[in-house]
Amino acid sequence: MNTLEASVIDLIGENADSPDVYTATGIVEIRSHLNDAIEEICLLTGCYKRTWHLPLKTHCYFYRIPEIRDRFGWFDSVYLAGNQSLLEQTDFQGLDFMDARWLVATGTPSHYAPIGYREMAIYPAPASSTDTLEIVGVAIPKRYAEDTDPINLRASWRFAAVNRAVSEWWATRGDAQAAARYFQTYAQQLQMPTLYPEQAERRWQYRTKGAA
Repeated sequence: MNTLEASVIDLIGENADSPDVYTATGIVEIRSHLNDAIEEICLLTGCYKRTWHLPLKTHCYFYRIPEIRDRFGWFDSVYLAGNQSLLEQTDFQGLDFMDARWLVATGTPSHYAPIGYREMAIYPAPASSTDTLEIVGVAIPKRYAEDTDPINLRASWRFAAVNRAVSEWWATRGDAQAAARYFQTYAQQLQMPTLYPEQAERRWQYRTKGAA
């Protein structure tokens, strides 16, 4: 049992030092709730990033980022190693605007366009297979399965993960009030109002020409 699991067990009323239910087999449920919380925190805050290295191929426009360990969340930056330059992000409409024949253009890549969540197109396509893209992206860490597995989460977010897991635990027991109480604490720790501010109410008015 790791420290996060012990904190969850304490908050739900069990004794983490000698638990009755959450032993070697029962702890799987707690780990599932914690893994859900860790994934959500990483997605909402973008706090966990890593770099993927993607070899380029001659005349290849489309690429998929491999997921060997962590899952890819979204792009932060794309760097062309050989040319020591950052690629500019755009989309298919932007590529068409720059070059209606972009699917036949070759040269030194200068732009990339995300497709889905881990596919991308680059423009122009490389003329050789000698370069590499260094892609920095927000990552979703691999779900941990043992208490000795590393947890890729900042220390400042760990109490938030615990409260999110406790909220989910109470929700599965049908106690909406307890679930809401812990979720509110989690939302405050995560500064959710800052991440998703409510749009101020607006009243749209029209003025005729010459009106004061």
